[in-house]
Amino acid sequence: MQPKTVAEALQNEELRALMPKELLLLFEGTKKQRERLNAKYRKERLDGFIELANLLPPNYVVADLDEIIGRDEEGFDSSEEQFLHWIKKYKVLLIYLEKFPSNFKEYVLENSQDYLTQINMNSLTDNENIKHVSEIHGALRRYDEFRDIREKLRRLIRITQFPSDKYGFALMFLNRISVYASLWVGKDGIAKVNLDTFAETINGVEVTRIRACNDCQRIFWAKRKDQSCCSKDCANRYHVRQHREKYASDPIAYKLRRLDRKENSDAKKGR
Repeated sequence: MQPKTVAEALQNEELRALMPKELLLLFEGTKKQRERLNAKYRKERLDGFIELANLLPPNYVVADLDEIIGRDEEGFDSSEEQFLHWIKKYKVLLIYLEKFPSNFKEYVLENSQDYLTQINMNSLTDNENIKHVSEIHGALRRYDEFRDIREKLRRLIRITQFPSDKYGFALMFLNRISVYASLWVGKDGIAKVNLDTFAETINGVEVTRIRACNDCQRIFWAKRKDQSCCSKDCANRYHVRQHREKYASDPIAYKLRRLDRKENSDAKKGR
């Protein structure tokens, strides 16, 4: 007899043996163990968001396709109208992505182009066409998700660059980040609110560690509080550039500072 509830599954020794240790901790661990595990999962999701945001170089502008083709603010009267909108948007996406790197195009499109050629425009809502249109919509969703995640991470970085005591109403308004929530009522009649994945992931995270590299501008998680670059190579390039800029702005003062440092170093060594 198959278990019908989680409690029954946990009492089944054979099933318990197949469950990962972390899954058992989620159900049976102490409050602190569950909190640590949830924090670990949130950090893994956040790392995935950062990796996604870095699929494109920072200088690439990613347009809102709905603004290009015209967004229907009043919605659609039928599934057919919705599907036609997605197909139109997808065709614009194919043209727009021509200027983007191949790795980003592959991530967004996957094999969706094969399904576009199989769509029968005369019977959009039959079961076979719904499957094809769903694949196209998957590409649109991945593209929009990339735009959304990268913009939210960039806004977080901008917000954390300002000390909290310098916030004004205008600054808070311009830098606010919209998140989504769904509300549902359980069998017990109690309302429950679920946050979207980004909001759930970022909740409780020390977001000041999400930064843009001073050299390449890629988004990264700072393991140290004083870390300003995403890698040693970027840090070396950044420091070399700083030295050159200081020299260019005042070469005489720069040389004097170097001489002072050399004299101090020689004095310490007893030369």
